[in-house]
Amino acid sequence: MSYDMSGMPVGGVQAPSSTQQQSRYPQLDSILRTEEGFKNSIQYTGGTDSAISIVLVVAVLALVWNLIDTFKALSNAHVKVADYFWQVFFIVEGTSGKVDPVLWCEVWLPIIAIPVLVVLLVVRKATRGSSVTKILDKYRQAGFLAELVTTGINIRVNNNMQGPVCLIGPPNIQADLVTAAAQRMTACALSDPKSREAKDYLKAVSRVVTRGFGTHAYLAKTADPSLPDGIYVTGQGRGTVNVPVRIAIPAGSDFTSLRLYALKKTAPLA
Repeated sequence: MSYDMSGMPVGGVQAPSSTQQQSRYPQLDSILRTEEGFKNSIQYTGGTDSAISIVLVVAVLALVWNLIDTFKALSNAHVKVADYFWQVFFIVEGTSGKVDPVLWCEVWLPIIAIPVLVVLLVVRKATRGSSVTKILDKYRQAGFLAELVTTGINIRVNNNMQGPVCLIGPPNIQADLVTAAAQRMTACALSDPKSREAKDYLKAVSRVVTRGFGTHAYLAKTADPSLPDGIYVTGQGRGTVNVPVRIAIPAGSDFTSLRLYALKKTAPLA
């Protein structure tokens, strides 16, 4: 299945000029080019943020599981919870009298997590500013504000990650051409969804957008060779397209992929 994309620009991908970029979102672009405005507008999650989330999840799960085991044991023993709660809560020995690894984790992981979280929070506070500043520098050099144009295609990565496939046209690509490309992608995938061609098309799109779901965009012709250079495709989480603009920064010098950063809802889209 192929479509004639005549009228769409083809050729090498190039960085949009600052004049082209400011023509779409002049107020927001002006704010983002200041360090304070950029830090206040970007939704940034670094490696430390991910580590904090993991530690919190593990600690909470261990704590909840220990509480469940403690209340079960006290209930089976028919004793007052207040009298024996802490003694049972801190038990790490199994029925054999030896330390049970599971019980040990239930008791000590939440406790160990406290100083670990303190250290991670300190590191996050100390490094976040410099990390965001590096992103700002890249934005000033070759980044632009990318508007998401949704297609009718939805992609499921797993139970927690699903959402629409979107196209992105840099400011040096006319918006109506991106809209036309999105409509044609939808037609390829959904005009006859049970056909072999449509299924193969969906698989090709899925292979591309799931590589960097929510955080990256790739040249759309990687998924559909009939689409021209200069238009990118990305998969975005359901609900995240409520703010349909991303900070887009080339992931490499060849402009074949973009690193996308979401904006806070308070960012002025003007």
